Amino acid sequence: MRFNQQKQMPAFYAYFNYNGILYTIVFFLIIIIPAHAAWYSNWVYRKKIILPGACGENLTGFPLCAVISNNSDLTVKASNNGYDILFTDYQGNKLDHEIEYYSNGTLVSWVKMPIYYTGSDYRNDIYMYYDSSQTGNQQNAVNVWTSGYTAVWHFKETNGNIYDSTSNNILGTNFGNVFLGENGAGALCARLDGTDDYFHCGNSNVL
Repeated sequence: MRFNQQKQMPAFYAYFNYNGILYTIVFFLIIIIPAHAAWYSNWVYRKKIILPGACGENLTGFPLCAVISNNSDLTVKASNNGYDILFTDYQGNKLDHEIEYYSNGTLVSWVKMPIYYTGSDYRNDIYMYYDSSQTGNQQNAVNVWTSGYTAVWHFKETNGNIYDSTSNNILGTNFGNVFLGENGAGALCARLDGTDDYFHCGNSNVL
């Protein structure tokens, strides 16, 4: 549900008498308030996410890990696979993102920030949209990992091999008996036996 709250402009009045005629001067107080981001397309629901500032210096093309746990709105109003979820910046521009994990209102997603500013800065605010009536997959994982990333493996698979999120598509082939789908600190992970388990990532010239 969207709310568009408007307030009446405050005014101040001054009166003076000149040659027996009463004059009134009206002064309007104009207050400039930063606008909320324009609503994205036909999505019905959104949440504003206020981020802390980057450390040290502004970061360009920064993949931000956004973690939302057990959110009842996502559970009820987003699709089961999370494909309807998207993110915009403070001006309403759609941001590239990749979902690492989504289930029952818990989301682990990587959102590419064009510029991640230091300090408390409203330009760091992002909006998450969700609406199960929308079709299509809103992710653009390849564009998240363009700033110097040769390969990115999240270990989000539950069996078999691991897949690269970058445009290099470097496959990690499961040798031995690596267990995937294990519960990690933030999302899924792999468990190796320490003896003969490993992933072979080929002989690509980009490695």
